[in-house]
Parts: sequence; C-alpha cells; structure tokens
Amino acid sequence: MNYDIKEKMLIEDYEKLSFFEQTLLQFCAVMYAPRNRTAILKSFKRTTLPFPEEPFTKVGQLTPYLKKLEELDLLDKEFRCNPHVMNKLIRFAIAQGDYQRMVDAVQEEAPLRNIRHVEREDCPVLMRDFQIAVHTGDGDRCRILYNLMVNSPICTYLLYQDYHHRDPYLHVCNTPFDAPWFAGLPVEVQTDALLVILSHNLESLEPMGDALDAVLVPGFFDSISGHKKQGLGYLVTSILIFSGRLKEAWYLIGNILESNGYSGGLLGWLHFIEGRQQDALESYGKELKAYRKMTGKRTVYFTGIGGVFYILALLKSHTPSSLKSAAGLIKKVKTNEYKSRYTVSIYSALEAILDIEKGELQRARKSISEQHSYVNPLLIFFWTFASYWLNGNLSVEEFNALDRIFCDAKKAGLMWLAMECAEILCRSTKKEKKAYKNFADKIRKKNGTVPIISMVKTEEPWQKSLRALIDKSVSQEKTEPGYGNIRLVWLVSYEYNNLDLQPKEQKLSAKGIWSKGRPVAMSRLYSGKNLKYITARDKKICDTIVSEYRYYGDTHYYFDLDKTLPLLIGHPLLFLAGSPLTPVEVLKGEAEVSVKKNGTSLNMKFLQKLSEDRFIVVAQGTPAAFRLSKSPKSTDASPESLGKKD
Repeated sequence: MNYDIKEKMLIEDYEKLSFFEQTLLQFCAVMYAPRNRTAILKSFKRTTLPFPEEPFTKVGQLTPYLKKLEELDLLDKEFRCNPHVMNKLIRFAIAQGDYQRMVDAVQEEAPLRNIRHVEREDCPVLMRDFQIAVHTGDGDRCRILYNLMVNSPICTYLLYQDYHHRDPYLHVCNTPFDAPWFAGLPVEVQTDALLVILSHNLESLEPMGDALDAVLVPGFFDSISGHKKQGLGYLVTSILIFSGRLKEAWYLIGNILESNGYSGGLLGWLHFIEGRQQDALESYGKELKAYRKMTGKRTVYFTGIGGVFYILALLKSHTPSSLKSAAGLIKKVKTNEYKSRYTVSIYSALEAILDIEKGELQRARKSISEQHSYVNPLLIFFWTFASYWLNGNLSVEEFNALDRIFCDAKKAGLMWLAMECAEILCRSTKKEKKAYKNFADKIRKKNGTVPIISMVKTEEPWQKSLRALIDKSVSQEKTEPGYGNIRLVWLVSYEYNNLDLQPKEQKLSAKGIWSKGRPVAMSRLYSGKNLKYITARDKKICDTIVSEYRYYGDTHYYFDLDKTLPLLIGHPLLFLAGSPLTPVEVLKGEAEVSVKKNGTSLNMKFLQKLSEDRFIVVAQGTPAAFRLSKSPKSTDASPESLGKKD
C-alpha cells in the first residue's frame, strides 16, 4: 500500500478518537517502545494529563483503551505506535503543548543508563531519546545517540527488523518526510538527516520529493560549511545528474563544489555523458591530481560515484595506455580505505568489462555469473551492463531485473538512469522495443546526453569465438616478458627501397604514457644484456643481427634483412622514425609482374624495384604501410628464363 495512503487512513481513524484516546496514543508514540501496560499507566500519571474522569488506579482500567487502539492498527500487541503515524502524533503533541511533560515523564520513569557498551535492552531507549533529541532540536545529543546506535550491530538489526531500514534518521524524519516540520529544525540536524535520507532514496530508487526540494531552497548551502557542505553538495549533484537535471548540476558544481578546485569527479562525469570525451579525461586527471595533493596521499582515488565514470571514459578511449590506467585505478579502489558500501562492487563490474576489452572472456564470464545476490539497484544496473557488454543481449532474469530498475527510476524521477536502462532494454527485446526507445530518445534529446551503451559494440558469434582465441593467445604471450613498464619499439624509415630499423627502449609513466624512448645499442641487442623485458618476437629479431669484426679493431653490427624483415610482418610496436606516434603496418605480399606483348615475344617487368643483393622486396603503400614479398630471383621462374629483363 502506498505509504501516504496508509498514513491518511490511520489519521482518519485517529481523528475519530476521544481526546483521552488521542492523548494516550500520542504518549505511546513518545515512549517509542513501552515495556508493558503498567509502565504506560505509571508514566502517564507523571504527566498530570487528564484521564476520562478520575485518574486510573488499576491497569485494567487502561486495557479497553489500549485494545481499541490495537484493533484500529494504531498500536501493535506490544503497545508500540504504528510507524506510519508515530512521528506525526508526536508533532500533534508538540502543537498541543503537551510534548515536554510527556518527555519528562517518560525519561524520569525509564532513564537512559550511562552506556559504555550497548546491550540489546538499551536500543529502544536510545531510539526513544534520539527521537526526542530530533524533535527538540538538540543537535549535539542527536549526534551522540546516533553514533551509539549506528555503531551497534544489535541496534541496527532491531531497527531493520522493526522498520526495514537501519538508520535512525530514516525512522524519525522520513516516515514520511514532513517538509514544513523539517524546515523548522536546526540546520545541523537538517544536514545530517538529509545526508542519510537522500543517500537512502538514491540507493533504493525511492522518490526524492520534498527532501530534495528542502536542500535546493535558496540559501540553504550558505547556512552550512566545511566537509558537510561538500558532502551534501556532492550527493545532491549526483542525484541531479541521475535525474537528468544537468543545468542544475552544473550550477551546483560551479557555485558550491569547485570553490576549492575539486568536484570529486562530478565535472568529468558531466563532460562524459554530454559526449565530451577529451574534456572528461582532462578534468578527471586534473581533479585526481588535486585530490592527491589535498590528502597528501599518492594512491587515493575518488570515493563517490563520479569516479566510476572515469573508468568508463578510459574504457571508451580503448587505447593500451587507457586500459592499463583503468586497471591500475580499479586496483587502487579495491584497497582504498575510504571505499563505500557498494562502490567496490561497481568497480568489480567495470573490471569485468575491462577483461572483455582485453579479450579475457572466460574470466569476465565467471565474474558476471557469480553476481546474482545484489538488491542494490545501481549494483544490478552496472553488472547487467557488463553482462550486455559481454553477450550482446540479456537473459530473461537480467531483463526483468533491469526493467524493474527502469520503472523504479522513472517513479523516483531519476530520468537519466531510467534512460540508460531503456537504451539497454530496447536492444534486448522486440516485444516492447518501441516504448523503451521512444522514452530513451525523448530523455536523451531533452538533456543532450550520449548513452553509455553506445560504447558497446555488439558482436556476432564468430567474432566472440575469435575473441576467445585472442584471449588464449594473449594469456600465453603475457607469460613472456615485455608486458611490464618497459618495452622495445622499432622506429622505421624507408630510403632507397629499403627499410631501416632503429630500436628504442620506452618506459611507462605513472600517468600511463610511454616515454619518447632512448636508443638501444646494436651490441646490447646482439648480446641480450639487460633485455629481460623483450618479447619472444623481438628476441628473434635480435637473433638476426650479424657481428662483423673490422681490421682496425672495431666490431660492426647490422641486421641480416632477409631474415629480419619477415619478422616485422604484423609486429604491433613499429612506428615511423619521422613521426614516432604513428604506427607502421608491415604486410605480407607477392611480387607483381607487368606483362606486355611485343610482336611474337612477351616483355615482363617487375613492378617493385629489385634489390641486387636480397631476396626480400619492399613496396611502400602509404607512408605508414609496407608490403614485403619474395624476390623472384629466389624462385625457378626468374626473369631471364621468361624473357627480357627490364
């Protein structure tokens, strides 16, 4: 049943009660968890509030009233007030002017003991006094009692057992949220409560409603400062992004979060979903550097949801250095002392996507198959996203789970999240494809965002099989040297129909960028000294170096190009000498012959310029592409045997 409807029905029954019955029910709400009827009667007498006629002297006189309230579902069998109206009734008592004497009577009859270690019986009294502290606006006492409860496993367990949540602020301030009353609380109490309520609503996809409006009231952020201002600003901006309210998110970042030059990754997130990939990467890099400078720790990472989209931006770049950076950052997150309850699992989902991009399909499939126990919608979304990335479709179970998130996100007003769900769903069904697509198109056009699903390239079964073969090949190659922070590259130049090679040793920086490299002496390549990092292919290239002793005591080293050049075919680390960032492609080809009829004879001409002393012919296609073929001189079909050589 809708919470507001349930509350309305109970309040209607309450309004039909006699004045004494209403007062008695308010008193039970203040008591929070009455021990028994005797305790209720004894405490109520302390208030000096009126009885129907004469003060009751026996518990039996109270019993009919309590039984009636129980039958109306206003009390349970243990005389606890229905949580749907408990705090509403307390506010009625405040309005009537009876609240303080009710509080005094309750606390005199059952005072809170001096607690060093929280026991089970302390929890109801702690919750009662926390409820009182909130309603009386005692911020210091709220913090003391709150910390005692949330750090007590038994108290959080009892709260969950009774009210299906584990946080005291949710019980007092969000059952349901009462905006006019809430606005009258001290700002520090409002701030603490809003951090809890908005986090809960986001994680459970519940409507933000008046709670979000309360924090967006002009001037509210001006009334708070320090880390709580930053924390609440970060949370609210995240909600605005999830809601597709991007202009408001930009405003908050500019006016609240960026005052110290740091937005916690939210600025990069906005750039990313609005399609500015390079701006996103630059913003993330700048902010991460600033954050590490602020904390004095070189290995920390963004603690909030904004950091998730840095990994997605790196995955979208899909360069070897960006994938390596993503892997390093995910590793840091998993050891980060500031990690939240659920972000580590989101990063594990991104790690599975990283495995897919690296061709490690078996490991990705294993990681995804093990994630079936999550109830947090954001976790389900990212793991479902990873599954779609792997398979190109969703199972029935995954589809239904994502559809529930889609519906809940829409109801909660989280339109950007709902749009991302719809983008995946419309690619995974034919039955309702149009409805999902229409919704996604509408939200995307309204906000000008680029869906993250656009990063995914769907594959045919044969392509997945090829990926698996590549996965196996790569895993074998990775057991060899050459995949660390040092690599050997070959700079290629082309002159006089010959390829010339210049070896360079490059190192990977902390930012994931390869250095320009320094030349490697041919003598070092020939000897293999201090070259543990090179790959098996590069070792074969080095084995083609010839050593030649000169008469004046010098040793000359050079490549036997007939043996070296074939080893360059398909080599991944060839670059142009004149433009070291431009990859070079070397392909295998065949010698091409032009045949012309000349009277009764045939004149044949080889299109490639033949070398007088080598069997390998080099043909340049584009400035960065070369084709190697065997010289016909190495075969029986020589030009001389067929006709005139041109």
